[in-house]
Amino acid sequence: MPASFEEILKSRIFKFTVGQNVDGKPTTFSVHEEAIAALSQPLHALMRSGLSESESGHAIWEDFAYTGDYSVPALAMRVIPAVEDDVIPGPEPEPEFTIALDSEPGPSNQFEDCPPAAEETVPEPMSDWGSFGSVRKMTKKEAKKKVKVLDVFSTTPLPLLSARNMYEDTCEPSSAFKPWCTYSSSFTSHASLWILGDYRHIESLKALALHKLHKTLCAFELYSQNVEDVIDLVRCAYSDEGAGLGEGMSGLRRLVCQYLAMNKTLLCQDDGFMDLLGEGGQFVKDFFKYSTA
Repeated sequence: MPASFEEILKSRIFKFTVGQNVDGKPTTFSVHEEAIAALSQPLHALMRSGLSESESGHAIWEDFAYTGDYSVPALAMRVIPAVEDDVIPGPEPEPEFTIALDSEPGPSNQFEDCPPAAEETVPEPMSDWGSFGSVRKMTKKEAKKKVKVLDVFSTTPLPLLSARNMYEDTCEPSSAFKPWCTYSSSFTSHASLWILGDYRHIESLKALALHKLHKTLCAFELYSQNVEDVIDLVRCAYSDEGAGLGEGMSGLRRLVCQYLAMNKTLLCQDDGFMDLLGEGGQFVKDFFKYSTA
């Protein structure tokens, strides 16, 4: 049962000094022990285990200070070599037609070299794996189902466990995609903060990191030249720390695999991603589990 307001006020004052290695300006603040000890088991042990910090009523954290939110790293410019057949997606050019000037009687259609109307098919991005690893066109029913899954992923933000301070505009990920920027540092920053929150048993930080990573992935538009950003995220999530301290699949790895499963067709056409699969390990098992669900 949570401590009452009276119990909190009657508990002793505990001091924290934080941030020495963050910006060189340590900050000391005092709190009622009962209010903080109940937040997590590590904090409870810190204040009441009988160790030096518990005896002195003072803890010093030189490299870490969490205030309820964090700034999103600025995106760096992507360096892309000029490749004739692989460019950043842009607007489709207007079709060009040639008008036949032949005066002799002919068919009513006077556009030369126009291909016959093709049967209605689902666009290539909606393609999926056929038998024996070949690529086939998805049926309309399959395409609608996949679009529905994509809509659920992009329109359902991950929940937060506590209110955010939102005292800086830099704390919110942008919903606008910037194809000229690399997203690798942004992806791995959110993933690394989830790992830090897991190590420190700060559930609100873990939830916030997944919330921001999810929003960034929703804004991200995957194409052949930025697959490496996703590969960097996978490597971070499937480091030893990315497994999390709890049992079963970590929330970080689950979110990453959900995103990969929705983009498996494009990813499996990339040599770098196929090399990653070739390395084996738990990632391969999780990827195929979500890709075939």
